[in-house]
Amino acid sequence: MAITKEFEEVINNNDITFARIMIKDSMLIDTSLQTYEEMISYAEEKIGALYDEHDGETLDYNISEWTTDYMNFQMTSVIYNFSRERLELLKKIVAHLYGKQDENTATENNADASGNQNSCRFNGKQIAGGVIALSGCGTLVGGIVASSVPVAVIGGVALVGGIALIVTSSGKEAE
Repeated sequence: MAITKEFEEVINNNDITFARIMIKDSMLIDTSLQTYEEMISYAEEKIGALYDEHDGETLDYNISEWTTDYMNFQMTSVIYNFSRERLELLKKIVAHLYGKQDENTATENNADASGNQNSCRFNGKQIAGGVIALSGCGTLVGGIVASSVPVAVIGGVALVGGIALIVTSSGKEAE
């Protein structure tokens, strides 16, 4: 099971904002979305008010418009409006952009025609950490420019979390 002690602690402390951040970040860390599904199920059992009512924003279901920029925008928006609709859209975007595949499939797809593994300097967790850190940096700067302390704080948390993921994954081989 993908539920970490840190996530259990966040849930037990009823820290809904940080639980939401961890849940949405899990989509990028494990693009098979298995970790996300486990975390969301666990949180639903423990937290009564996990979801928000959708804020009415028109969500873009046009696959040709799904870019990393749109995904990052929705990853930030879901913190403030943790609606089922936005989460479902994010799951579809992540699956579209990164392919909903498990680690074994990802490893197989990284082999060339002769079956040799292609060398890769970064493992999946480091790449996800980079994406999270970059998103956090953008959110932090946006919050500072807009003089929005909550946005800046969330950006800072994502930046630190992304960097921590990169550092803790260093030296580990991609699975």
